[in-house]
Amino acid sequence: MGAGEVIPQYDELFPAPPPPRFGPFHRRFLLSGLTAFPLLPELRFLGSWLGIQDHANLSGHSGLAWWIGHVWHGLEVTDQNFPFIAYGTGWLAFGHIMIAFFIVGAWRDPIANAWVLRTGLVCCAAVFPLALICGEIRGIPLPWWLIDAPSVSSARSRSFTA
Repeated sequence: MGAGEVIPQYDELFPAPPPPRFGPFHRRFLLSGLTAFPLLPELRFLGSWLGIQDHANLSGHSGLAWWIGHVWHGLEVTDQNFPFIAYGTGWLAFGHIMIAFFIVGAWRDPIANAWVLRTGLVCCAAVFPLALICGEIRGIPLPWWLIDAPSVSSARSRSFTA
């Protein structure tokens, strides 16, 4: 070593690994984004798995199978008649993937990126009124938007608590 050269400290060379509590939150955003692209193939698979033969005729189906068939039918009809609507789904997927990238920064340095965490908490809290308002407007059955809102909230609470 030359004169005046500073020896790097161990923690500078090998920073601590990111806190594990951010991992599930990050993976959920990434998975949400990636699975928003192939909606029709996913619904076709799920409908087939649930025994739905014809998404346009759901007599004899109830509960989850009826709802999946109903959504599948709506997406098929929309895709056939208005394929440009899927453009919005692509942007939704893109947004989720980009949010996952922001979480990486908070994962690596939570203190410097505290704004990401605070913004994430506000967004998670905003899910409840959004689910209440849009669920009603769009005719989504109450049990489904009640399931949707707490799943985001529980992901937040598992991810941001020690």
